[in-house]
Amino acid sequence: MSTGPFDSEAEVRALPAVTAAFEASRKAPKPGVLTEHALTILAVALGTADVELGDYDQRIVDLLARGEIQTAAVIASWIERAYQNGLRDGHE
Repeated sequence: MSTGPFDSEAEVRALPAVTAAFEASRKAPKPGVLTEHALTILAVALGTADVELGDYDQRIVDLLARGEIQTAAVIASWIERAYQNGLRDGHE
């Protein structure tokens, strides 16, 4: 999903992962659909960057996922961009 930086919420809402989450929410309007997608977005970014999470870290990820999915997508983008910049600069 790595993209950004973002200048508007509209740019974030246009991300494929975010539009897919909203579409899934419209098709199956049940509680937690957007949270599940936000958790996936964050988990993929953290996994890609090989970030090890402790119990408290996971609680914070869960907390973030219960917010707006756009917020989770931006944070995931930061993680992925920082990881890619580290790789580009020779850090692993």
